[in-house]
Amino acid sequence: MSRMLIKNAEIITMNEREEVIKGDVLIQDEFIIKMGQNLNDEVDEVIDAEGRTVIPGFVQTHIHLCQTLFRGRGMTWN
Repeated sequence: MSRMLIKNAEIITMNEREEVIKGDVLIQDEFIIKMGQNLNDEVDEVIDAEGRTVIPGFVQTHIHLCQTLFRGRGMTWN
């Protein structure tokens, strides 16, 4: 079990208000377990993110949608 603390970051949230806040993010293994200001939990690694932005992870950000939709539908010319 590893714990990482990202400190002093601009954090773009995915909450209902789509807030952008300044603070810390505590990550345990692959999960965000706490966000707030001045977190002082026991961690394995601290990253000072002053002047940087933490954003939500993107899933499948590069996709050729049209190629997927029309796969196998090419026309054959005689």
